[in-house]
Amino acid sequence: MDNERDRTRARQELSSAEERLQQLKATLGEEGPPAPEATFPPESRLAAALPHLEARKLQLQATRTTSLAKEVKRLSALLKDAENSGTDWQQRWKTLEQRVEILLKELSQRDQRIAFLAEALEEAQRQNQELRPQSQDAALQEARILRNHLAQAHQAIGELTRELEDIRTKSLLETSSVRKELEALRGQLAQTSKRATEADKVPVLEEQLRQARAAEAAKIAALEYQLQQTRAAEIMRLEALQERFREEEAAEAAKRAALQGQFREQQAAAAFRIAELENTLSAERAASAAKSAGLEEQILGLKADQSSTASRIEELKRQLRIEQEDAAQKIAALENQLIIERDSAAKRVESLENQQRAEHSEGAGQLAYLEFQLRGEKQIGAGKIAGLESRLREEQAASAAKIAALENRLR
Repeated sequence: MDNERDRTRARQELSSAEERLQQLKATLGEEGPPAPEATFPPESRLAAALPHLEARKLQLQATRTTSLAKEVKRLSALLKDAENSGTDWQQRWKTLEQRVEILLKELSQRDQRIAFLAEALEEAQRQNQELRPQSQDAALQEARILRNHLAQAHQAIGELTRELEDIRTKSLLETSSVRKELEALRGQLAQTSKRATEADKVPVLEEQLRQARAAEAAKIAALEYQLQQTRAAEIMRLEALQERFREEEAAEAAKRAALQGQFREQQAAAAFRIAELENTLSAERAASAAKSAGLEEQILGLKADQSSTASRIEELKRQLRIEQEDAAQKIAALENQLIIERDSAAKRVESLENQQRAEHSEGAGQLAYLEFQLRGEKQIGAGKIAGLESRLREEQAASAAKIAALENRLR
């Protein structure tokens, strides 16, 4: 809007200058040329003014070109620095994101490993709980079987003992009956001896007595031998039963010891497995805790990087504000320069008009020359104004593009 207003004002000034020129022409045509007021001839004034204007123009162009080149170079370097910094931060951020994803995957795998070990530990404990009742039931069943065997063996031993007692009782009874018979025979022998003494049949009775004694002795020997054989057989049977009982008891003890050893081995293996699983689980938990701590440290580092990135963004925003302010100052300087150029053009036009009024006595040719000079100056002023306006638009467009690029880079 300011540029349009300046252009409108310049057009108005030019139109007013043209109107004044027409009025001067009309005045010169009606009243005649006034008295000359110029101190110097127009050629010398033009010759003196043109080099100054050209030098001033070249100086302004050189200054403007140098300042614009420096500004473009500085803005290009700043933009390149911002782009490089943004690229570095983007690469670093991508690297950190990839690292975080890898660490999260490792943490998930570690959690899965911990869950698997926890399930294995629970399974081992459950198997141990299941194995313990089974082993106890097997041991109790074996103990019941052993007790049954022992009861049967004790029952057999009791039966054998009772049979042996019966045999002993029978032997004692038979021995007492034999003794009674011997006593009876002795009594009969005594009676027979008494009778032999009473009768004459003493030799016959003595022979019968010897025969009876021999028969009784043979019978007693046979009974004693049978008793000895029976005792020996019963003793051997009892010893065999005792040996069998000892063997069965030793076998049952060995079997019981083997079962107890197997149970202890299974229990020790289960305890070792549980301890190993607990150690592995503890190690995994410790490693997971360490990994979690490392992740937390890296997350804190990422947060620090984010804060540094935020500070960098704030710095870029501050630089952007500075660039906007510099661009605004440059635009204001260009606008001031445009105003100065317009003022100088207006002053030159006014000077030429004054020169025309001062030199109107030179005639129509001189007036035409001045008009030509005025038109030339107007064209030069309009060209300079158009150039400055174009340069101003270019600077505004370049500044807007750079500011937009910096804003996009910041976003």
